[in-house]
Amino acid sequence: MSNHLKKILIANRGEIAVRVIRACADAGIKSVAVYSECDRAAYHTRMADEAYYIGPSPSIESYLVQDKIIETAKKSGADAIHPGYGFLAENSSFAKKCEENGIIFIGPKSDTIALLGDKLEARRTALKANLPVVPGAEFDNSNLAKVPAIARKAGYPVLIKAAAGGGGKGMRIVESEEKLNESIQSAIREAGSAHVPEDRQSDGLVLPFSIRDNLVLNTYYEHPFSRGLNLNSDVITKTAEQRVEEFDVRTPSIFLPASTLSGGNQQKVIVAREFSRPIKLLIAAQPTRGLDVGSIEYIHGQIVKKRDEGCAVLLVSPELDEIMSLSDRIAVMFGGKILGIIPAKDATKEGLGLLMAGILSNEQAEVV
Repeated sequence: MSNHLKKILIANRGEIAVRVIRACADAGIKSVAVYSECDRAAYHTRMADEAYYIGPSPSIESYLVQDKIIETAKKSGADAIHPGYGFLAENSSFAKKCEENGIIFIGPKSDTIALLGDKLEARRTALKANLPVVPGAEFDNSNLAKVPAIARKAGYPVLIKAAAGGGGKGMRIVESEEKLNESIQSAIREAGSAHVPEDRQSDGLVLPFSIRDNLVLNTYYEHPFSRGLNLNSDVITKTAEQRVEEFDVRTPSIFLPASTLSGGNQQKVIVAREFSRPIKLLIAAQPTRGLDVGSIEYIHGQIVKKRDEGCAVLLVSPELDEIMSLSDRIAVMFGGKILGIIPAKDATKEGLGLLMAGILSNEQAEVV
């Protein structure tokens, strides 16, 4: 390396940067440090041969700004960029920018990073290269019958993982063959389901987290947002901005805490997050409780849109107008039991109300 590289920019901070700077010194290569406002006096800035300021303290405004890192590398005359780990280390778009600007990215090629961000493709590639992988197989609804034999060959316990799941969704540990089919179906259902909870503040959002983070919570640790535990902040930000615009979330900044939003906009964040991935089942529990008229109409419109796209919708609500306007069939409960299921076109407010109160039977309610 020392025969070709004369100067390396370390796109990181703290101990990570210090280690790379020491390695550069040992190899006779000049080192370039970058620092944010809070790192002005950091040890790595004093160890390096050169140091450049790249922005305010938040990493989203400094260490994660790809163009700023590239610009600094060019300005300093660095031949290569070492990303350390975390930050931009596993960011395929950053590696691609380095390649396009004639700067060596010390790490995998950009297409390799992108490839390994997809679970299925990464496994297939490893198998093609005759690399050792955990015993297992891919399957879908067309070949589920083969799974028991595969599981027996691998040996219990086995892990069922939905390819589309994120953040642990669609993952099941199966201890025995008796529970295999149930676990497979459960993993498939969970990976393809969305939930708009009754209590948006307790169950739908992490209020101290930013609006940006809340918009991608359920897929934080999935491609393209990350690989492993390393987050691609630029992609997360871009995706959040797109969802804010698409789902009409009113906010001056996606970096504000979710707690600063109105109730309607908080619900829109949940809807944007849940509806932005492939789903087959939507469970909406009192999705418009306590919202303003405009937000109610918007949420209703999004639910209808999902329904029309072929998604099954389970709507739980005490609001008869909401139930009757959005439902095909209405199941009425009283005392913890389902008393009857009525086609929405045959239902009346009076009949449903009496059925909900336990006064009428299902057959009587249809006639009222």
